[in-house]
Amino acid sequence: MKEYVKKAVPHLLAVLLFLGLTVIYFLPVVFENKDLVQGDILSGSAWGKDLKDYHEQTGDYAFWSNSMFGGMPANYTFMPPMYNIFSHIGKIVMFNLSIFHVGLIFIYLLGFYIFMLSIGCKQWLGIIGAIAYTFASYNIIIIEAGHVNQVFVMATMAPVIGGVILTYRKKYVWGAIVTLVFTGINVYWGHQQISYYLLIILLVLAIVYLIYAIKEKTLKDYFTSSALLIVVAVFAVAPELGKLISIADYTKETMRGGAVLQSNEKREKESSGLDIDYAYMWSYGKGETMTLLIPNFYGASSNYNIGIDSEFYKILQRSGYGAQATQYSQHAPMYWGDQPMTEGPVYMGAIVCCLFILGLMIVKGKEKWWMLIVTIIAVVMSWGRHFPLVNDFLFYHLPVYNKFRVPATILVVPGITMAALAILALKEILDNRENRNRYLKPLYISAGITGGVCLLFALIGGSLMRFSTLSDVNYPPEILSAIITDRKSMLTSDASPTFFDIILAAGAPWY
Repeated sequence: MKEYVKKAVPHLLAVLLFLGLTVIYFLPVVFENKDLVQGDILSGSAWGKDLKDYHEQTGDYAFWSNSMFGGMPANYTFMPPMYNIFSHIGKIVMFNLSIFHVGLIFIYLLGFYIFMLSIGCKQWLGIIGAIAYTFASYNIIIIEAGHVNQVFVMATMAPVIGGVILTYRKKYVWGAIVTLVFTGINVYWGHQQISYYLLIILLVLAIVYLIYAIKEKTLKDYFTSSALLIVVAVFAVAPELGKLISIADYTKETMRGGAVLQSNEKREKESSGLDIDYAYMWSYGKGETMTLLIPNFYGASSNYNIGIDSEFYKILQRSGYGAQATQYSQHAPMYWGDQPMTEGPVYMGAIVCCLFILGLMIVKGKEKWWMLIVTIIAVVMSWGRHFPLVNDFLFYHLPVYNKFRVPATILVVPGITMAALAILALKEILDNRENRNRYLKPLYISAGITGGVCLLFALIGGSLMRFSTLSDVNYPPEILSAIITDRKSMLTSDASPTFFDIILAAGAPWY
């Protein structure tokens, strides 16, 4: 018992640290009785209100709402409660913290920490990895937007992967428990698109592990683990089957089941899913992928607070906008990428990017390969309409894929793999300090690549791109000129501190 307690103490301290970080991050919510203005939660509060009112008045449930789209089934509005044990387990895992914000940050941290432990990291490296992953930009932006279900499913991706890896490493009990708990929570919170991306990760992981099992002649262990994982998956999905079957049936009658009002030729091609132009509207631009390293590379946000020191504010003042200039400068159209609009960039962290490239050079074994493969797949798929050679084929032939929209969402996958491989790079150096000199060249290369790119854009980035988009035609020339000036300034001023972050990132392991 003493031995178990001794092993448990560091993990308990990690959990307490995660609780502390969560509380600090949400001090206004926890101690000042404030809350986030989460757009989707506010707009969604009216969904099925007629059904809620009907239930309160009669005690019965109706299965059709008149308040949405001229009437629709109640699958996503106000259905009778269905018992699912994983709803209660989820509350326990997140210490019954608010499901709208505070608890989400905590489960990000805890889930990734479990993943780090499963791939062999010590507790303190697991803590660093959890922090690096959790506070990447998209993970926070999506909470602010109010996409609570999506966040829950995102936060459980890493521990599900961790449970699968533990099982393949023949730690059957812990592997089965972790996989069952977090897969059950993942399925219960019902964001099928993110769960689909998780399946892609697990499929690639399973193939890579199979190749290694063949090489190492451990096929018996591989198939034993795989069989156990299939059984666990059945138990995780079973409590939610009633809802999943209902949703699958309902999908056939929605736009995700295929549009009706279109030409016969197009209907035949797209009869089972969304229209591709609609589905691919939010495709991440190829150049926009640079935001993984430099967050303001494409102007950050469509409603960016550029401040009163900006050229945009100054031109508004000179143009007679007066007090409105301050208001407009708080919602400036700085984003000039290929998406219709965005709340912010997908930024992984300059340090994570540098160590990720280092990891590609120095980390050995199966974990590096599946992480690299799914990272490449995710980046290519995020380009959507900008890379039709691959993505159009996937849209029309990959099962179920044409039910989903917003290809940029798949960048949640590199959020996991890049942070994980970055930490594995540190682990590799720390575990082999007696041969540390062999890591110097890879360290110089990774710092040179990432730091060199940042330095280039810090010095001459303003002259390398156009900094304008099609919607800019709506602005008078003098205002557009000021906007472009500010966009250039955002890039060059953001690239400079990113460069110094990378110097620090490389300097610490070098030392």
